[in-house]
Amino acid sequence: MKRPTPPATIVMALLPALSAAQPLHAPDDIRSEVRGFLAREVGPESPQLRIEVNELDPRLRLARCEEPLSLSLPPGGPRSGSITVGVRCTGERPWSLFVPARVRRFGPVVVLARPATPGTVLTAADLRVEERDLTAGPAGYFPDPATVIGRTLKRAVAPGQPLTASVVVSSVRVRRGERVTLVARVGGVDVRMQGEALRDAAVGEVVSVRNLSSQRVVEGRVAPDGSVEVRM
Repeated sequence: MKRPTPPATIVMALLPALSAAQPLHAPDDIRSEVRGFLAREVGPESPQLRIEVNELDPRLRLARCEEPLSLSLPPGGPRSGSITVGVRCTGERPWSLFVPARVRRFGPVVVLARPATPGTVLTAADLRVEERDLTAGPAGYFPDPATVIGRTLKRAVAPGQPLTASVVVSSVRVRRGERVTLVARVGGVDVRMQGEALRDAAVGEVVSVRNLSSQRVVEGRVAPDGSVEVRM
């Protein structure tokens, strides 16, 4: 009968038989080495980065390695989410294995704060920010509510669920030929001028605007209130 592979450790070499007196390499020591290696590779642990190393199969009997363990990650492999670390002993009784681990990165994520139907143009009241595991779901999270305000919800999302680029669509906030307010910060003071949008644009997009006083064309970013913020 074929013996199943241990769930948390994949042994990559045939291990020599060990005598009862042969010192063993403790699994917890290996896990500690893997944790330290990942902390050096992906960054030290913090509230925003957590490293989890799987338990090793307690049936493993690995000879105590007299040389420092050699640890590695697959070339070009991920540095977050599920990770497999290669561990090798190159001493007199060599062995090697793969140790599964997980690197979890946390950060701010915009979620829906209250029920909203598809077609809703989202406002600040519809949104809140929560700390979430960024490796646990699809990419495309929004970290800043300002980048979501003014977008249209295109399909149903339950309150508390993250909003991603796949569930919202940009809504046109200014239209070509429309009069808009240009806002420039000069010396800590907001200077406002009238302009004409040269194309349709959504909140957060960069749009070209003709300054109606100087006839100069400038570029600025569309704010949620429909003004266009420019840098001087």
